[in-house]
Amino acid sequence: MAAAPDDARRDGAKATAAEIDRCRGRFGNIYALVHVRAARAPSARDIEDFQLKEWAHVIDLNLDERLLAARAWCR
Repeated sequence: MAAAPDDARRDGAKATAAEIDRCRGRFGNIYALVHVRAARAPSARDIEDFQLKEWAHVIDLNLDERLLAARAWCR
């Protein structure tokens, strides 16, 4: 059974927080956060063929993960 989207997002947030904690332990205070990750649709095609599910995946990776990383960094 595949993980539910919220479960996957929660696991990703935990992994991000753990990595930020690891960096703090190694380097001390963090003064800037650069989160580089981007996604696009699996294949280029006409907009009318673009599925909403694919769009949601792109938005999740490109926006939601930045929010989760910033949240972990600020705590």
